[in-house]
Amino acid sequence: MSQPNLFPDDNNQQVALEANPDPHLVAQLRRSAAWAAFGDAMGFISELTDERGLRRRTEGRALTTTMPWKRRIGGRSGVQAQLPSGCYSDDTQLRLATCRSLSGGQFDVETFARIELPVFPAYALGGGLGTKAAATNLARPSTPWFANTYKNWFNGGGNGAAMRIQPHVWAAHAHNSRETMMRDVLRNTVCSHAHPIAILGAYLHATSVDFALSNRVLPTIDDVAQFLADASQIVDVMDDDRDGLRNWKAAWQSASSRSFASSWNDVVAEIGRCTDAARRIQPEAADYYPDLLRTLGLFDSERRGSGAHTALAAVLLASWSAPPSERIEAATRAVGSDTDTIATMAGAILGCVADVHPHGEVLDSAYIEAEVERISGFADATAMRPHHYPDLLTWSAPRTQADALCLDGDQLHVAGLGDVAETLSDPMSSQDGRFAWQWVRLEIGQTLLVKRRPDLEQLAEGNRTSPPARYSTRAATPASVRDVGVSAAAINQAPTLDSGLKSIDLDEVLTWLEGQDFDDKSIGFALRRMAVRGTPAQTASFLAILLDRLSESGGSSRRGGR
Repeated sequence: MSQPNLFPDDNNQQVALEANPDPHLVAQLRRSAAWAAFGDAMGFISELTDERGLRRRTEGRALTTTMPWKRRIGGRSGVQAQLPSGCYSDDTQLRLATCRSLSGGQFDVETFARIELPVFPAYALGGGLGTKAAATNLARPSTPWFANTYKNWFNGGGNGAAMRIQPHVWAAHAHNSRETMMRDVLRNTVCSHAHPIAILGAYLHATSVDFALSNRVLPTIDDVAQFLADASQIVDVMDDDRDGLRNWKAAWQSASSRSFASSWNDVVAEIGRCTDAARRIQPEAADYYPDLLRTLGLFDSERRGSGAHTALAAVLLASWSAPPSERIEAATRAVGSDTDTIATMAGAILGCVADVHPHGEVLDSAYIEAEVERISGFADATAMRPHHYPDLLTWSAPRTQADALCLDGDQLHVAGLGDVAETLSDPMSSQDGRFAWQWVRLEIGQTLLVKRRPDLEQLAEGNRTSPPARYSTRAATPASVRDVGVSAAAINQAPTLDSGLKSIDLDEVLTWLEGQDFDDKSIGFALRRMAVRGTPAQTASFLAILLDRLSESGGSSRRGGR
């Protein structure tokens, strides 16, 4: 069966925003999400432990479905927390973060990188060191998503990106926008993971889910070989994305002193050899899956969390002939491997063709399904609005993990994610009493175990949220670039693309730029903001005023020019 072409000649095609209302497709997406979350919740119980530890967590019960259990949160100085039945890990948490950054088939990489990832460590249940390091660095206002550079950033090869990219595939099928799917998968990935082995993992998982949705059958090992044969075109996708990926690739090559294309081809060849080795394992054997993990080296600590190797294991597990529940159980029983990530990625693939939902309870299942329906465009638009994010011009990420939970007046609030609908536990204090963890449920429907301070600070005024972005139905009036005589008040009466917080206010943008001393990065961000969210008249006037301001200062900013 042929793989659909994900690399058309015209990489700048307009994204189709009309949703596909096909009920069968939406049912596929729901089951893909449900099996992914179920696999995560099951595998979370057996993650990072041994057989003895697993028996302690399950209290001697067989791990055949989800159940309540206990786990230490926050390291040695943290707390022993009771986790409810169906509690999922960072895999599903980051997948939901990706969902919230999708609207109308389009991915807002800025809100994902600047808001979702920096807030994530405050409530992360698990999460690799690479993801957390990247998230911490993205909290700095000067760090763009395509240049998230810190010590050894170019070596991040874990599976923390591959496990979260399924929503791009779901949205692409629902909105007939598969021509931009791989670009968005790559943008999502490089926010936190830079090594080709991590990027190949995201690519391989995305193509596996895409294949299952397109053909309504699971990919075979021959299909995986074809995915790898097509992978060389990823470099072209990067080069064609002038807004970020091409710049990211140049930064990676400079930092690593390597050719990305050459490194990419080396990794693809390595996974090709692993695929050939996997062909020699008999799928009919009772110990097929443990043999597969041993062949791929996924019981070894140095490779356990590899993006490409776990993605390969997941697709081969998904294509195994056992019933879906047995495939998930096989992943969760393989203690010493990355149980939750392989199980969740396999679940996302096999769920595309499964005719049943998983049999176990999953925390926040209603919210997970609602997000899938929202990004698919299947739900009532008034009931399933895009997530309300703060304005990136005024947003400031929490200073530490413990600062994400704050007060908005008397209302508990999680920065970037919204108000708390109810508290589900009292704060559980660390041994030194400096921090605590508390179960809360957000108004959007997600349950979090969030780190907090004993005394909460008030929400920063610039972090407040407003209604989501929407296009005006009125036509904008063009203006001359040199028409600086138009007042800001008159311009602001023109039809605009609502920013998701307030209408574009030209005076506010210019005041903000003055506060930044018109430095180059701030000018670039403000210009992008005006181009994306303002009318042609506003953008033209902004450029005219900006040119006058810069000419007055000799063409350079007051922070050192270029």
